[in-house]
Amino acid sequence: MLMITDEYTEDRLQLLLGFPQLNMNGEGSFALTTNVRVQVFSYPSAIRGEDKPTRSLLDLLCKDRLDYKPFNIVLMNLVMNLCSLFDHVFQHIARLPAPGYYHAHYF
Repeated sequence: MLMITDEYTEDRLQLLLGFPQLNMNGEGSFALTTNVRVQVFSYPSAIRGEDKPTRSLLDLLCKDRLDYKPFNIVLMNLVMNLCSLFDHVFQHIARLPAPGYYHAHYF
């Protein structure tokens, strides 16, 4: 699926990795937050399940970033391997906004 480069490559990457979406704050708006550690962007997948949305790889990685579980290490290894194998995956991730202000220097 990721080896094919055509006009639908970006769509396939958004299905797997997710697309950036601003998170709403508690007041129902997209106002800037004063806490730099709060996640500002989420990365939902365009795939919708029967009863709940499907979580993308980046969404799983960012939402569970404070839980140091073995799954997160495996997931980070998977994303790094995808970036090293496919240049268009790396370029897609490099163009994404950072999940929060605190993490901006990592991206």
